Amino acid sequence: IGVLRRESVDPRRCIHTHPIKKPADIKAALRFGCTTFVVDNLAEIDKFVPFRHRVALLLRLSFRSPDAVVDLSRKFGCSLDEVPLLLTRARQLGITIKGLSFHVGSQSSDAATHADAVRACAAIMADQRGRGTPLSVLDIGGGFPVDYSGGTPIDIGMWCAPLRKAMSALPPGVTVIAEPGRYVVASAVTGVFSVVGKALRGDELWYYLDDGVYGSFSGQLFDHARYPLRALGNASPTERATVAGPTCDSVDVIAENIPLPALAVGDLVRGSMMGAYTAASATDFNALPRASIVAINIPTRDHANGLTRIA
Repeated sequence: IGVLRRESVDPRRCIHTHPIKKPADIKAALRFGCTTFVVDNLAEIDKFVPFRHRVALLLRLSFRSPDAVVDLSRKFGCSLDEVPLLLTRARQLGITIKGLSFHVGSQSSDAATHADAVRACAAIMADQRGRGTPLSVLDIGGGFPVDYSGGTPIDIGMWCAPLRKAMSALPPGVTVIAEPGRYVVASAVTGVFSVVGKALRGDELWYYLDDGVYGSFSGQLFDHARYPLRALGNASPTERATVAGPTCDSVDVIAENIPLPALAVGDLVRGSMMGAYTAASATDFNALPRASIVAINIPTRDHANGLTRIA
């Protein structure tokens, strides 16, 4: 909330998307000015009874994608069969459900499950409109993929084609929103790391960096991402090596058997596509400091004229 305030984000444009919340979380969001929340079960709907005149809810549905790298519809989301019960319960309590939401999971290789989910939501919205209780918002979540292999970037237009086609089934006047966080920011950050040690273990060459899976590479554990690594400079790879982090834990191995040029202690290694799920989940394990984040081309906002400029 503090970040949103500093960026002068209108609270009415914000949605509290976590389906499970403490009452204190709801109160904090309301104090900020956010009035739209997401629910996916009866117990969560009941939490909003004291705030029913101040809020409008989105009902989150579960659509599990078999090809998502991180399945986000197992832990959250109601089934299609539960929707009538939840909508009825909310009406009985005087709580407004203004729309639906879903998140099929991260790094979906195609949009088939997204498209199926949109069509299912469109059918629910059409049915509710016929009953005189229109639903006006659909949050299609995230899952838009990025390429971590260093190869050809994913053609997001082609990936979204079936999703756009499915949206044509939505009733008129439905506002569609999305959460394309990874797609927007993954390529925005490059990591720069120093070689702090090297060793030959048997016939295996090891390099040790000043950051690892407890720090900026934490997404390898929590998000199943593998960030492309290259030596900083133009040297061609001449050998295969294992790259490890600086902690004493044996799980702190970043990459194995990858091509690198011969490196010396003090040389720099570059990690690409490190804008998502890296610093956000870093820790201070072993009392090692987290990597500093240096921003370049920082946008400056002209509040008087409503403009954003790049410095």
